[in-house]
Amino acid sequence: MTKFIIRAALHDEANEGWIWTEGFQSRSLVEISNRDNGRSVICQTRKLDNNFLKVYNAENACRRKIKLNQDTIVISSWYRDALGGFDTTDEDDVTGRVVLDVCQRRSLRPWWQMRAASHHPDIVVRLGVRLGGIGIWLGLLSIWLGLLSVVAPGGCAKLITGVSGPVVLLLTGALLIAACWPPRTSPVSSHA
Repeated sequence: MTKFIIRAALHDEANEGWIWTEGFQSRSLVEISNRDNGRSVICQTRKLDNNFLKVYNAENACRRKIKLNQDTIVISSWYRDALGGFDTTDEDDVTGRVVLDVCQRRSLRPWWQMRAASHHPDIVVRLGVRLGGIGIWLGLLSIWLGLLSVVAPGGCAKLITGVSGPVVLLLTGALLIAACWPPRTSPVSSHA
C-alpha cells in the first residue's frame, strides 16, 4: 500500500478506462483497492512518462503539476468515486494523499478483462460486456438443450439431463454475473 498523490485525468481522457502511474508496463490490468472502505476497481494502467508530462504540465494548463518518482496517480472522477469519492491532492503534494493498493492482475486474464470492462467509465463498454456475458450463457444453454434433444435416454444422457447440466448452467451464470458486476460509485461527486 502506498500513499499516492492524486491528480485529475485530462478532460479528453475522463471517459477512458485507464489511469496513469509509474511502476507498471503500459496497458497492464491492475486492481486498485482502497483499504479504508473495501472498495476496488479494475482498469488498465498507462506509464507516466515525459511525453505525458509535457501535455499534462503545459504552461497554459490550469492543473497542478506532476513530477516523476513521487507516487502519483492520474485518475478520473469515475474511478475516484468508485474507490470512495476522494478529491485530488493539494498543491503541496501532501494534503489529500490517499492510501491505495495497486496490484497487477496477470493470471485468469479473461476474468480480469471482463472485470475491467464492467468497471469502465463508458456505459457502452459496460453494456457490451454484459451483453457478451448473456450471449455466452445463452450459447451454453442452447448447447445443453440441443444435447437433450439428440441424446438417447440412459448412459451419458443421465449426465446431461440429471443434476449436473442445470448446475453447470447456474454456476456459469453466477460466474458471468460476478464478472460483469459494476463498481459501486459514490452518490455525489464534487470534483473533476
